[in-house]
Order: sequence, then C-alpha cells, then structure tokens
Amino acid sequence: RMSVSSKESIIINSHALPSSIFHTTDTMRSSTNKVSYGRSSTKMKSGPSIAMTIAPLAPVKSIASYASRTLVSFSNKTTVYLAAFITFFVTLLRTKFYKRILWPGTTVAENEEPLPPGSFGCPLFGSNMLKGTSEYGPFEFFDRTIRKLGNPNVWKFYFFGMPIINVSGAANIKHALAKELEPDGVGSELPGSNTKILMGNTSLLYENDKRLHSFLRRLVGVSMSPSACAQAVPALVDAANEQIDTILKASSTGENVKMEDICNDFTLGVAWRQILGLDLKEDEIPLFYRAIEDWIKSMTSIRLFLPGIKSSKSYKAREYVVNKVERKIADLKRNGPDGSTLGGMVFAKDEESNSKLTPEQILDNALLLILAGSETSSKTLSIALNLFGIHKDIWDKVKAEQKNVVMKHGDKITKEILDKECTYLDSVIKETLRIRPVAYGLEIRKSKKKIVVEGKKIPP
Repeated sequence: RMSVSSKESIIINSHALPSSIFHTTDTMRSSTNKVSYGRSSTKMKSGPSIAMTIAPLAPVKSIASYASRTLVSFSNKTTVYLAAFITFFVTLLRTKFYKRILWPGTTVAENEEPLPPGSFGCPLFGSNMLKGTSEYGPFEFFDRTIRKLGNPNVWKFYFFGMPIINVSGAANIKHALAKELEPDGVGSELPGSNTKILMGNTSLLYENDKRLHSFLRRLVGVSMSPSACAQAVPALVDAANEQIDTILKASSTGENVKMEDICNDFTLGVAWRQILGLDLKEDEIPLFYRAIEDWIKSMTSIRLFLPGIKSSKSYKAREYVVNKVERKIADLKRNGPDGSTLGGMVFAKDEESNSKLTPEQILDNALLLILAGSETSSKTLSIALNLFGIHKDIWDKVKAEQKNVVMKHGDKITKEILDKECTYLDSVIKETLRIRPVAYGLEIRKSKKKIVVEGKKIPP
C-alpha cells in the first residue's frame, strides 16, 4: 500500500485509455504561433531565417501542397527534414488511428463510463513516473501530477508502453482489488522488461497464481512472524547503536552529520545482519552497502526499460549480492538455522503441502525483503527526523516516552516493550508514512476485466 495526498494508493495498469492534448515545440527562437487541428493543438516557433508562416490547417488535402510550397524556400536539408516531419506528424494527428500509433493500447469504446482525468504526455514514451528531484526525492512526478489535477482519487498517465491508472483511497483500493488473483480480477505486473532480470519473478510480489501465492505467503511469512521479529530485536539494537556511536563521535569533533547517510547505513546494517545473516568483515561492509545502493537505484531508473541491462552497474551489483546470498544458503544447509530471516525461509516447511521454498524462491524473496525493508525504511526515518526538527514539540514528546521506558525497563529493548509502551512513537512513524509516502509505482496491477471506480472506467 502506498499513499498519495494522505490517502492509501495503488497503481493499476490498464491497456486501453484515451488520448490527451499533445504539445510540442521545435528549437528555433522567435514569436510563437498556434495551430489548431481537430481536437488537439501544437505550438511551433518560427524564426526570421525561415520563410514559413503557420496558417490554419483545416482541410487535410491542403497540407501536402502547403508543405511543398514551404520547402522551396528552405536553405538546408535539416530544415527540409524538419518540415517533412512536421507535415507527417500533423497529417498523422488528423487521421483516425493516430492514438493507436502514438499511444499504443489507449483507444477505448466511448459509449461507456468516462475515463479518469490525466495526460499521456510524450507520444510512445509518455511521462516519466520515476522522475525525482533533490528537493522532493524520488517519484516527484506523482506529487506534481496529483496537485495539478486537483487531487483526484483516480487519474491516468502513460509510461513506456503502459497506460496506467492510479487509484487512491482505502475504499477504492478495496473495491479495485476485490477479485485480486482471480481470472476476472487483477494481477501483479512486472514494470519494465528488465525487472524480471534484476528482481526475479518468483517472489511473493509478482506471483499471480493464487495457490502458489498463498504458498509463498505462508512460508515467507514464517520468517516475518511475531516470534521471528522478536528474535531480530538484538540485531536491530546492534545496528542502531553502531550508528549512534557514529553520531556521537562526529559531534565530539564538531563535524556535521548527514542523517540521511546514518539512516541508510542503519537499514543496510539490518539487511546484512538480520535479513541475510551475513558475517561481513570490516572492509566488506562498504562494498556491500555500495552494491545494494547501485542495485536499488535501478528500480527507479529509466534504464529498467532499456536494453543491455546485463552490462550495467546495477546488474553487476545484483550479482555480487546474489553470490553472498547463495553462499549463505549453502552455509545454512550445512550448519542449521541462525535466527536470520533468510534462515527462516530456508528451513520453512508448508504444513498443507509438506513442501519447501526452492532456491530461486528463497533468493528472489530475500532480495524483495532487502528492497522493501532498506530503501523505504531509510527514507521514512530520514523524513521523520526532518519532521522532528520542524515540530520540536513532537520530538519532546517522543523523548519523554523513551525516558519513561528506560526508567521502567533499563536499556533492555524487546518487541513487547516496543508494541505496548512506545505507542506515541508508533503513531509518529505511521503519521510520517501517511503524509510523506516514499514508495510509488513499483506495485503495479493489471486489470483483466473492466473495473469502475468512482464512476471512472479502468479498462482491461
């Protein structure tokens, strides 16, 4: 589940959506003239060195003759090609099938429920949903688009061949997922041709077979059960104390501390200590951190949708992590469980089928837990600390709660203490997740039949 504008949200992939107004400009400088044709319009800039005046393009039959007269006055081949392209493009937009060519999969029957608001952006490519900024962070596209559209619960966009509808609100999500994993419902969708290579396709996240999904949920869930989480607390404490020591050391020498790095190192420490149960040497830790960072970056990169991924830094980073995991699995099978999440998956056995996870399933789900549990947790902690700086009264209340816990239990921390006596801290983290979600776009569903949400159609 993700949040958009303080509401729970998912993204549903649709294969049939309508077009929107398309705008384009060339690179020449001068005054702007507007051309109208059919339902759409384009802005073009004409320069003084080109003898071309943009006139109304009403009848299609006049386009060819207009272009031929214009081409005579052009002084170089580049401009001729540009004019030819513009002529072709305008002609294409006047045809009946231009939507199918420029935004494949977006044509729908118009005698049903209306489609959601939104734009398809650039032809063929659409909008970059992975776009981020240094000020906002990743997935800035969603925040900017939602605000522009007036915070709708249902809206559409297009991304690298995928018409997509974003659905927000708990009730809407429950309705959209009512038939999840059913033949006439919705299923998971791998975003991008390289996701399978970088993430694997046997994880719980992307399994669409209902029986197999339940099997994975039971066995992967064993490693994340309350008792397993309780056993993980000491490893979490060790990772936290390591970063606290880093902060205290830096403050004693007057150095500035970048809390984003602290939070990132903390969650990665949890990843190799608890999730994977690795025994990394001092010089191996920075290499592991860098590999995880390079691999995770690919999940929010346009490279995910381009060829040649196996020659990329992201793929090599993944291979480094995979090698570590495979060696650890072999060690667990020789020496038995060690309390790690990975160990829990290796030795989990399904009571219904008497089956275990395959090596591929163990590997893919271990990588999924690292992706889900490190980057998102790091960003959430960073945002929470930033909000503490803005709202000092909230920070003071959290400190007071922690002091009471220490007075009562000393330095010992258990899952039971966290659950029962850190309720205000728990509320702060949940509120942080609500007002500033950090995970958009990775959980895509594919609609198999038409779904209607708030009177808006999500086509199959």
